[in-house]
Amino acid sequence: MKTTRHATYNLNYHIVWLPKSRRTDGSANIAEQGSAQYRNSVLVNEVASRVRSILHEIADDKGVEILDLTVQPDHVHLFVSSPPKNEPALLANWFKGKTKESETEQESVERPA
Repeated sequence: MKTTRHATYNLNYHIVWLPKSRRTDGSANIAEQGSAQYRNSVLVNEVASRVRSILHEIADDKGVEILDLTVQPDHVHLFVSSPPKNEPALLANWFKGKTKESETEQESVERPA
């Protein structure tokens, strides 16, 4: 149990998400793409390590404790403990949004213009 000035709590959230991946065949037709933009093995090797470190940085910055983190090749499982002031949707936005922003920044640095 954890405490704040006004509450004793034990709030844990299991957040799972699938990252979108870019199409490599140049197809612009959304119907043609279907669910192909999901469930691709994009979270491997250095990318998986980078995602783990980004998620830990976010948790430290926001005062959230990561209880368990599993980065699979096609999805992420994140089990966190958070104070009652943080809504579950806000937690998901922090982790998913900041991870995407950091990965996009990293890609722009690695890819010459």
